[in-house]
Amino acid sequence: MTDTSQTHEFRQSPLKMVLIGVLSLALATTGIFVLSIGDTDFMRVIGAVAAGLFLLFAVLIFWRGFTASGPTLSVSPEGILDVRIAKRPVPWSAVSSVSGLTISRQRMVHVGLSRQVFDTMEPTRIAKMSWSANRSLVGAEGVVISTQGLDVKQEELLGLITEFAKRYGN
Repeated sequence: MTDTSQTHEFRQSPLKMVLIGVLSLALATTGIFVLSIGDTDFMRVIGAVAAGLFLLFAVLIFWRGFTASGPTLSVSPEGILDVRIAKRPVPWSAVSSVSGLTISRQRMVHVGLSRQVFDTMEPTRIAKMSWSANRSLVGAEGVVISTQGLDVKQEELLGLITEFAKRYGN
């Protein structure tokens, strides 16, 4: 049984972030190679887009790795805070459901809540943009929490959030 009276914090895994950053650099290098040897305009455009996109990803990943302080995800008696999604936590009283979710072989946790509550959490730009997509993929309103790059597995996080929701939710 999990201790639901304490805050559980999860951070970006430094090793996973370095590996993802190196992979992005390798893909950017591949894009530069395709750009340099491309014999058609189409191949050169593909190479340039790939190089630019994956180089941007690598810069963002390494920037986040060097500037991020504190946990990425916190589960506490007050609620769930994922800094990738919002500045304020999702209060347990607003959680309508908790479920596991798999999209393209990536396992995540769906936390059901209303759009009104979501808007009060000061969501990030990407979270605002993905609200409708998540709703159409999941079939319910809420936020989707990925464990990608974190030092926790999806099953563990799902169990933890479910226990907190049972204790502190409606």
